[in-house]
Amino acid sequence: AKLQMDAPKLFSAVDQHSKWIIKEANCQELANIAWAFATLNVKAPKLFSQIERRAGWFVFHANTQEIANMAWAFATLGVLQSPSLPSPGLFACIEKRSSWFVRCGRTQEIGNTAWAFGTLGIQ
Repeated sequence: AKLQMDAPKLFSAVDQHSKWIIKEANCQELANIAWAFATLNVKAPKLFSQIERRAGWFVFHANTQEIANMAWAFATLGVLQSPSLPSPGLFACIEKRSSWFVRCGRTQEIGNTAWAFGTLGIQ
């Protein structure tokens, strides 16, 4: 994806309204939004923090491609779980469902997710 013009107001608005977006979006929409931000290297701390807060829900309801895309987006932007987060973050939730993920995922999704873990230094 290439951005032909600056759109800081759009990205800022998404980040500012992330709490609403997280409540309204389905798993595919969330993964697509995160992917777009990562592809364009746009930091959105509120958005990714809200995704972390709903990580358990996301990983339980998302398919393997959506999970792999979300993990890729987090790793591409270097997003690690905030120490103040009371619930398990995205990568902890993926780890908990790793047997299902490997059994049901395609090899590219497994590889991309392993890359994301490694990129963030999660072993």
